[in-house]
Amino acid sequence: MSSDDSDALFQPDMSLIDKSQFVGLSKNDARKRIQDRIEEAIKALRTLGASQNELAPFHVLADELLTDIFLYVRAVESETSYTHRTSRRWMRLSWVCRRWRNVALRSQLLWSKVEASNIELAEMFLQRSGTAPASFQLSPMFGPIESERTRRYIDMIAQHANHIAELDIAMHDPDVMKVFIDEIGSFSYSRLLKLSLLLPDKQIIANPLPEVRFYRSGLDVYLREFKLHRISFPWTPFSGTQLRRLILQNPDNHTCSCPSASEFVDVLEGCPQLEAIRLHWQGPTLSPHLDMYPEPSRTVKLDRLRNIGIFNEPLVIAYILAHLDFPSSTKIELFCEIDFQSSGVDKILPRGNKLEVLSVLESITFEMADGFGAGVNWPFFTEIISIKCDGDQQGGIDILFRPKGLLSLYDLIPMVFRSSPTLFPLSPIKSMKVLSRYTMLTTEDWRTVLSFYSRTLENLTLNHEHSDSVESAILRFLEILRAPQEEMEPVICPNLASLHLLQVTAGDDYAGALTHCFRSRFERGLKLPHLTFGEPMDWCGEKEWECPDLTAFVEDVDYME
Repeated sequence: MSSDDSDALFQPDMSLIDKSQFVGLSKNDARKRIQDRIEEAIKALRTLGASQNELAPFHVLADELLTDIFLYVRAVESETSYTHRTSRRWMRLSWVCRRWRNVALRSQLLWSKVEASNIELAEMFLQRSGTAPASFQLSPMFGPIESERTRRYIDMIAQHANHIAELDIAMHDPDVMKVFIDEIGSFSYSRLLKLSLLLPDKQIIANPLPEVRFYRSGLDVYLREFKLHRISFPWTPFSGTQLRRLILQNPDNHTCSCPSASEFVDVLEGCPQLEAIRLHWQGPTLSPHLDMYPEPSRTVKLDRLRNIGIFNEPLVIAYILAHLDFPSSTKIELFCEIDFQSSGVDKILPRGNKLEVLSVLESITFEMADGFGAGVNWPFFTEIISIKCDGDQQGGIDILFRPKGLLSLYDLIPMVFRSSPTLFPLSPIKSMKVLSRYTMLTTEDWRTVLSFYSRTLENLTLNHEHSDSVESAILRFLEILRAPQEEMEPVICPNLASLHLLQVTAGDDYAGALTHCFRSRFERGLKLPHLTFGEPMDWCGEKEWECPDLTAFVEDVDYME
């Protein structure tokens, strides 16, 4: 071994083993020992790289895992920050190492969500998305329809139509939007699952629209802010398709009108595979005189329809639905306020004179024949309400309900005890929220209602508006919850586990009523409910509320902000 070789091989900062270990060794033995040491170092490096610990470098992670990390970061950033469609977050790839950048460029799913108003950026995304199902959201600011960029967008959609899963187009220029609708209707979308079109406030649609053919079974079509009254029917863009869900919506447009029943039937005749319909209308209130609606002249049979959602103008939509022949098991959901008038109400309800199922119902207002009105508000309804209209001119309406969550009894008592409708509970209620506004309701009225659910009621919330009657209303409820002195008399709500009082007022009478109520239940051997107060500053004011006797009988008192 020469001096030069020795110096080059055994530089202090490069040596693998101590130089003294080579004293007396032949060249071959020295080379073998060095080779063994190199193999040991390589093996240790591989072991460290394969270790799942804090010391493992990122560059040894699998490409699939890096892709998941990218997708997760993108999802988190999209949910927690507002970014423009031309977001610069993708440009940050230039600040990462080459390994991460190459993995990101090869990850098709990372580029499959296209949200861009820039043609170059959109083309880059679609190209990098490869064969992954793409979500294409386009909202550009266009110039004249003959502009070159308009044609580039259309050609780009045509080129990638076979792997676009979601297509969302919103144009601000009505002429450009018309060109887009004419063009994209001729493309073949083999993987399209969702279509969303935002039309400008201008009549731009010709008669008829070009027929759009989609070939994938289970297509979802979402026409956002689609002004049906601006379209000349018959409109058949989905004829011969396997349309599964249809959403028609035009929110916040107070000048629009609903389509006629025949026009709506024309839309649905070509969609025999429909499973769900969502109907959104926002417009002027139409005539409440239900006698003006004629009997259905023809119907469309939808054997697979399972769900119908109505968000506004329910009377008119219900009349339109009367033209549809769907199974009796179809679920009809109302997410809006609906006004029933007893005279002629049976003429508008689908399935003859019965609206089968309502779910997540927010409010109903009953206008009785004798002019007495009573409203019922169920803002927290979670399962099923069935309404049967018997056509009784005296205002008789049977309400069958099966609530599973928090039930609000706002205005319920006048309807139950002051008019003809009757209430039939079908299942137990564990939680109840009572909103009281009327001083005309007696203690016995409330006692009767609470008795309906006495055995199962566990959580009770009393919410009252600020008025002179708030304290008296609270006192009436506490009187109901007091345990009778006679042991043979039943206790109302013996399993009550929590009592939440909102917007209460201070006063010795109120504190004393709480004390007597809880003392009586304690003496009957009942477990005291968890007592909480809402908005304590409203009733405490500058003076602390003192109730030393109450604390001896309440297990836990929370003052909620």
